[in-house]
Amino acid sequence: ALAHTNRRRDAQAAFERTLALDQGALAARAHLELGRLHYAAKEYDPALSELLKVAVLYDLPEETGQALLGAGQALEAQGDVARAIEQYREVVEKHGQSSAAPAAKKRLRELQAKDKRGV
Repeated sequence: ALAHTNRRRDAQAAFERTLALDQGALAARAHLELGRLHYAAKEYDPALSELLKVAVLYDLPEETGQALLGAGQALEAQGDVARAIEQYREVVEKHGQSSAAPAAKKRLRELQAKDKRGV
């Protein structure tokens, strides 16, 4: 709830406390939310770091799909469209049942169409 208010610092501290206490699904969600906080603050490198930890450290399809979608968005924001496409493709191919899959498919189609038009 703190993450959706203007209390970013408090939210970040709460997520970091969770990471200190848990190494399972709660920790994965804490990394995901930390990544989202960094992304919202336009801190794309720390966002990528947190989001990719979910994909690498946890075997949780829903959280991994969301994290890879977020990583794609952060990479796009940095101008690295080729790597963003890789992330979106991984969501679709490996985590197609996750809630992130429709958004990843949509963004993948948009970027591929843009590429075909030479934009």
